Amino acid sequence: MSDKYAGQILRSADNADFEARLDVIEAQSLDTWTTYGSGGSTVLTASTTPPTQGNSTYQFEYLRVHARYYRVRFKVTIGSTFNAGSGLYYFITPTNMSTNSQNAVTHAAMINDSGTSFRTATILPGGANYVIMALDGSSGGGLGSGGSGTAWATNDWIIGELGYEPA
Repeated sequence: MSDKYAGQILRSADNADFEARLDVIEAQSLDTWTTYGSGGSTVLTASTTPPTQGNSTYQFEYLRVHARYYRVRFKVTIGSTFNAGSGLYYFITPTNMSTNSQNAVTHAAMINDSGTSFRTATILPGGANYVIMALDGSSGGGLGSGGSGTAWATNDWIIGELGYEPA
């Protein structure tokens, strides 16, 4: 996009145009966290059998930092009626990731295994619209239905945050 004001002296009459541009930018509300995923299966699924949310709480939000970058944060708190499903967990992103992001997204996560310990994990791209977690950064220890070393229990939680370029 070319700027009609490049290299020119600005006059007070040009202020209205600048104010109109600023109003458009501010109206985009790029600095607001937005909840996404209307139900558990729309934000957390699995490679074999998706988990059933039960009375667990899922909080998935994204922030559109600008047109080419999204930040995502999420927290899953396990409830007493959570059914773990089976397989590796897929955490769904609000939009598809660009091919570049699919090759580059790595971020951190933390898991509270209430009966054992806190664990760290690395968030890795899994496909165009989801990420996976490798426990303690290991390539063979994906987070899934078996929990983070033991079975999931009430009040265990998973938190993560990542950023990516949308497709």
